[in-house]
Amino acid sequence: MRIVGSIGLPNWDLPTCLALKHEIPVDLVVAQHATTESELRVRAETYLGCALPDTWRFFGPEADRKVSKPKQLWLMRDDQVVEMADVLIPVSVRPKGKMHSMVEATGNESRIERSFEVAYQRRAEKLAYHISSEHLNPDLRELHREYLVHYTRGCSGPWPDETIVDYYSAIVTSDAYPRNAPATLTHIARTGKIIGSSRHMPENLPCVSFTALPVSEALSLMRWRARYRQMSLEPYGVAVRRSAAERLGLRPVVYYDSTQTKPESRDIWRWQSTGVKTDWRAEQEWRVIGDVCLREIPANCIALLCHTPAEARLVEEVTGYKTFPVVV
Repeated sequence: MRIVGSIGLPNWDLPTCLALKHEIPVDLVVAQHATTESELRVRAETYLGCALPDTWRFFGPEADRKVSKPKQLWLMRDDQVVEMADVLIPVSVRPKGKMHSMVEATGNESRIERSFEVAYQRRAEKLAYHISSEHLNPDLRELHREYLVHYTRGCSGPWPDETIVDYYSAIVTSDAYPRNAPATLTHIARTGKIIGSSRHMPENLPCVSFTALPVSEALSLMRWRARYRQMSLEPYGVAVRRSAAERLGLRPVVYYDSTQTKPESRDIWRWQSTGVKTDWRAEQEWRVIGDVCLREIPANCIALLCHTPAEARLVEEVTGYKTFPVVV
């Protein structure tokens, strides 16, 4: 038996990782134009973060011409997987979607194994936090003005220092989603590193962002971002005493008028447009280029933030850092 699969989207990554775990040979269709099978293997191994067995075979999208848009390659990939497979095993297929149309278009019900099929469910309601001022922890005043806070959130994929294979291994062995905000915060504290991200940063330079806002004011920035299908921030974070943060190279962001030409600067990573629809100055952002190594900061200059007292007690026990609940 061989599985025909792919990579690049969760619905392809999960069965591919399960096949690797259970040593099932795979014919992997990689949505990338390449001249040789070895190039496709390298692409797949780089993406998954591990060496793949010699029993695996690799295929690129079959087409007479190259396409430039990734989504076109994805559609070609999906068509090819359906064409190559002897048996189709739908699990949860969106009615009237592209995959549903491809399955139904086979016109051969004997080629479809429906034993594992479950009703399609739309994604859950957006995440939201409702934190009133009367429930805010008064002890958070200790952090005001003396600390900068890096807020984190749950990851919809692997952590920056985690492979795709390890991510899905954690998912299939956990009762709850293992990459939520508390788990991410604990991971940061345990590994001792906040890894810089180039997302939305000037010149795509990896940076770590903090805010000088008091926690009570930062709560207004925690909102669902429909465009990215995630929270902007969640009430979980790492607070660093400002003097220690400055020694690590953190500096306040320099805001410039969004209607004017982007400035030239050696420290371009510090510059941020004031924005058009949103005035980004309200975030009082500080940045440092690269990563933040927490082990270079005295432990008494670090505090963690968690949403609830129960979470704070658990995180403090696991990490050893003083942890404040946001609500009491």
